[in-house]
Amino acid sequence: MEKKEYIEELIRKYREATATEAEEQELKDLLRGGYAADFPDEADIFVAMDEAKANLQYPAGLDAKLDNLIGSLERKEKRMNLRRRIILFAASAAAIFIAVVCMVKLQEPETGPRSSNIYVVTNPHEAKKLLETVNESYALLSERCRAAVAETDSILNTNIKNNIKQQR
Repeated sequence: MEKKEYIEELIRKYREATATEAEEQELKDLLRGGYAADFPDEADIFVAMDEAKANLQYPAGLDAKLDNLIGSLERKEKRMNLRRRIILFAASAAAIFIAVVCMVKLQEPETGPRSSNIYVVTNPHEAKKLLETVNESYALLSERCRAAVAETDSILNTNIKNNIKQQR
């Protein structure tokens, strides 16, 4: 590859922002080393950038301020990750707790009549009594589950509030 073609390739990479720092430095050196006349626009860009860098002044203490900002962002991200883990743990514990409470509540003995036989009901009065028994059992089961969920929500909300207070 001819030198001018190589420089054109470096210019293309520079414009597409795919040039490495070494390639960019090589391009600057080539344009300063006698090829500026062949590529005057690119040479002018690098000359202007060099002049701007020479005149560039940073405010005093900028490095320290940037370091503090970066450090505070990193600490905030760590706190957020900790909060996410706490919330995930609390949610997992709540789900397990709800499952255990429901299992315990469902295993408590029922207070109404219970039949273990399966049979065909032909008497309407007997069918009505059986349906009432099923409805009562369903209502009792629903109430126990609601009570278990309410109890779990109360405990979970208290734990979350306590965790938030401790983090502050």
